[in-house]
Amino acid sequence: MTKKEALIATCQASVPDGSLELSLINRGLTGTDAYSAADQQAVELCAIDVLNGLLSTPDISEGGYSIRFDRAAVQKRVLFLAQRNNVRAITDAQMPKVRGASPW
Repeated sequence: MTKKEALIATCQASVPDGSLELSLINRGLTGTDAYSAADQQAVELCAIDVLNGLLSTPDISEGGYSIRFDRAAVQKRVLFLAQRNNVRAITDAQMPKVRGASPW
């Protein structure tokens, strides 16, 4: 199994190949290298990056074809991986919200 294949398995979601490659490169990993247990944390951190990007992807509908993501499930996966690797993940509940202010 390569590191890229391990990343795909860790994401547990269908994501664009370019997102996988970008995350691996940004984390200093080569996707074609063999995966070992020593790479687990690095691959899981890549998965957090990829899944966070997936959360910001809009749903697409065109004709009878549509692509939708279960954002709640993706966010749960991000939180699981973040907790497992002692990384802080921002949830929707933690995002700042503006209330009571109007530009008009």
